[in-house]
Amino acid sequence: MEHLLARNSTRKLFYTITLLVILVLFIIRFYVISQWGRLPDGNYSDSANIANSIVDNLIASFFVTIVVGSFYFWLLSIGHEQKVEMIASNLIEEELSKSRFNTEFWYFSGSTGRYTRAKSIPEIAKMSRAQNSRKFFTIVVLNPDDKVLCYNYADYRAGLKTAKNSSEWTELNVRKECYATILACAVWKTKEPLIEINLGLTNCYSLFRIDMGKSSVIVTRENPQEPAIVAYEGMSLYKFYKDEFYQIYRQSKHLNLLQRFVAFESLTVVNVKELFNGLNFSNDLTDDDITSIIEKAKKSQNPYD
Repeated sequence: MEHLLARNSTRKLFYTITLLVILVLFIIRFYVISQWGRLPDGNYSDSANIANSIVDNLIASFFVTIVVGSFYFWLLSIGHEQKVEMIASNLIEEELSKSRFNTEFWYFSGSTGRYTRAKSIPEIAKMSRAQNSRKFFTIVVLNPDDKVLCYNYADYRAGLKTAKNSSEWTELNVRKECYATILACAVWKTKEPLIEINLGLTNCYSLFRIDMGKSSVIVTRENPQEPAIVAYEGMSLYKFYKDEFYQIYRQSKHLNLLQRFVAFESLTVVNVKELFNGLNFSNDLTDDDITSIIEKAKKSQNPYD
């Protein structure tokens, strides 16, 4: 019952099926049996009375199931923050969405930040505009200027069973993904004035990614098919990961993003090169590389789709 009600999707399925069964039983009780079992004198036959009794008991049982289930879920929600969860990979997207909801800040520490630029920044920016409230991002990704780091990370990712082909993970492709996240952050900072983005570059990669909002922290691995750890606000583990993230960001190279840049539709090879030069990145990207980075920034890939 705990696992059934803990997730929004399975909880909806539980209530939907239970209510549908009750509806069917009502139809049987007040329409089918009343037509089939009523005698000419207006009374019910013995078999009809037995059927009514069985159906009445079933309806009562399902009502009790709903009441008990709802009460149990309420008790579960009270003690929810006291438990660290290990969630299956197919539930990670839902947990991330719940953590983003109405958060004032979002912390990310990982590798290239594909999911962050695909989902986290756009959705929180949308909430910022709808609520007319400030939102704060702190994002740490790999330093694309560190070619040895990007080569080692690409070599690691190419060895995972989820790697579709070895050519997907190369030093250059990893650098492009990191550049695309940096570019997307610059555009979103211009597009949504109420969001603040602090961006850091790290010179070492981790096997774990940290996504943290006000209500919870979700720790995942690079393989999207593996489970995740979830800890909630007020728990010791939540505080530990918050402290860990602060240290990761403090030791990273901080980028000073432009306050005003251009929109996604106005990105060109020229203005993107100017942005990267202004951020003191090495000038070794070709025009084709820049074009690829622009495409990645515009059409970000969600690894959980």
